[in-house]
Amino acid sequence: IILWGGLSLLQAMGLRILVFPGLQSLIQRPALKIFSRIQKLPKGIIPLTIGVLTGALPCGWLYLFVAAAASTSSAPGGAAVMFFFWLG
Repeated sequence: IILWGGLSLLQAMGLRILVFPGLQSLIQRPALKIFSRIQKLPKGIIPLTIGVLTGALPCGWLYLFVAAAASTSSAPGGAAVMFFFWLG
């Protein structure tokens, strides 16, 4: 994701980037397969599934709060930190 974002930023700045023709389809194909499977689920399950899968995405803020929760050295303190992250 970082590489893709960096290349997109460089292209937006006008730099010509050599991109292999099959690279985009290599990334898109698995994502489209997953999304097509999600769309076949019952309507009430789709938001839950997307929410659970979103937790698998790399997110700097999430990792920062997980580190802060771990640094509290207590289960209630860590749970409180993660609760406020979720609340935000």
